[in-house]
Amino acid sequence: RGVVLGLSLAAAALSCGYYGIFAGLAVGLAAVWFAIGQPHHRRYWLGLAAALIVSAVIVAPALRPYLQLRAEAGARRVVNFDEARDFSANLRAYLSSPSHVHEWINDRWLRRLGPMREGLFPGLIVSLFAVAGIWAVRRSGGASNRMSIRSPTRIVSFYLAVALLAVWASLGPVAGLYTWLTESVPFMSFLRAPGRFGVVVVFALATVAGFGLA
Repeated sequence: RGVVLGLSLAAAALSCGYYGIFAGLAVGLAAVWFAIGQPHHRRYWLGLAAALIVSAVIVAPALRPYLQLRAEAGARRVVNFDEARDFSANLRAYLSSPSHVHEWINDRWLRRLGPMREGLFPGLIVSLFAVAGIWAVRRSGGASNRMSIRSPTRIVSFYLAVALLAVWASLGPVAGLYTWLTESVPFMSFLRAPGRFGVVVVFALATVAGFGLA
């Protein structure tokens, strides 16, 4: 399973640098999230180590040219925070749809919330089923051990945490989390458009919506 996870992370990173960073952050959070309250199984951490090694070995050849160019430029961390602010999400982004059908809503009702930088509204269907998923899991929460690694309550709580953190990061340097990540996490400086974290928000909500649909 560690090898499969490593291959998945590598595929995400080779497909898109943003997706690689998003996947790495989510898996890192998951590793800690699901380890809390569990017996310290050596196989759990060995599997995660295997995933890290496999993904690093596969991605390294593709990453090397980028690192060489950055070294030649004499910059270890290249982050233009002014540019990042321009490509950050705001409240209107999560209420605005990129569909032409909804342009009248964006122009008539959401104009007061500031300029439209992104269209990150996840959609009514995903949102409604996500609410249903939260309700269903809370309703059946007493039937299982909430601290179990396979507990629906714990899984849904994790993806809700991912969604909230992604929203926070998407707000850019103004909100603080994006700045902290660029200074603390390797290769985060490659991510110049914080608003792209909106993809992670939709992914996390869609996973929660799966519980509602089920």
